[in-house]
Amino acid sequence: MTSRILAVLHGKASCTSRIGRVLRARGFEIEPCRPVIGQPLPDRFKEYAGVVIFGGPMGVNDTAEHPFLKTELD
Repeated sequence: MTSRILAVLHGKASCTSRIGRVLRARGFEIEPCRPVIGQPLPDRFKEYAGVVIFGGPMGVNDTAEHPFLKTELD
């Protein structure tokens, strides 16, 4: 099994902070993804041991203003 964790961040300069430190201490590699700046979500999630989706300043239903949220919800 892979030891990679996908971290979906919703700020241009967001980081994984405490969660990232804890996961790294347990041997996981963190792979950040920032859809808010146009980075696409991976096509396959089977390649990850887990996914952590962080919050942001927008609401989950703000899909008209933030179209990348619709992709995440789907």
